[in-house]
Amino acid sequence: TEVSKAKDDLYHWATVFDRFDDIYKKCAGANDNPLFIPIYDAGEHVELVAEVLRVSALILDVRVSKNLTEFNSMEHIFNMLASDSLDIVSGALAVFLALGRHRKKLESDNERELQNRLASLAQGWVLGDRGLGGESVQSEQGLSLSSCCFDDISKFPKQVTKLSFEFFLSAKDIDSMESKVKTPANLEPGLVVVEENIEKCEETSAKELFVKLVKAHNVPLSQQFELMART
Repeated sequence: TEVSKAKDDLYHWATVFDRFDDIYKKCAGANDNPLFIPIYDAGEHVELVAEVLRVSALILDVRVSKNLTEFNSMEHIFNMLASDSLDIVSGALAVFLALGRHRKKLESDNERELQNRLASLAQGWVLGDRGLGGESVQSEQGLSLSSCCFDDISKFPKQVTKLSFEFFLSAKDIDSMESKVKTPANLEPGLVVVEENIEKCEETSAKELFVKLVKAHNVPLSQQFELMART
């Protein structure tokens, strides 16, 4: 699919983007629990949302206008980074990439959080000691980009399915949680270590596992995306 450069100002695409925004809203699941970050759950509409994201990226990639007032889906795209669908996450990343090619800084209320989320998504892709050309492809996280190219599944690092996550639970985090729901009486500030053998979990989706771990370990909002990125 190609997008004509004759209409390289977003003004010409305002109606299209409004329609896309309606699709994002209708396909998004409910996010009304104050203890969890908004997770974009498209349910049975994953393919539709992924295709809309693909077309959005194509349109944004050829525009030259610096005016983003016609693009009002930034919040939805931001939340899609926390989707449990890889197709939606990659589509959202493509949209941000298209926007970033034309702007040094995205005008978003979540600018700092966006940077943090992109960093969290990239953490699992650290190269091994010898990089792409060497024999060692295993990273500290257990998986590198080059190891994803192996046809032989036996060459994959064994610890790839073990989730390890650490965070510091502060007094402020506890106060924030207590203001929303009843928390365990023995909850105290300190380092929390989360370890889970994913291949042995009964949960069938990343979102289900994420929800279980957040509840079990009282993961604060500020740490939840990094956990979601590893599930």
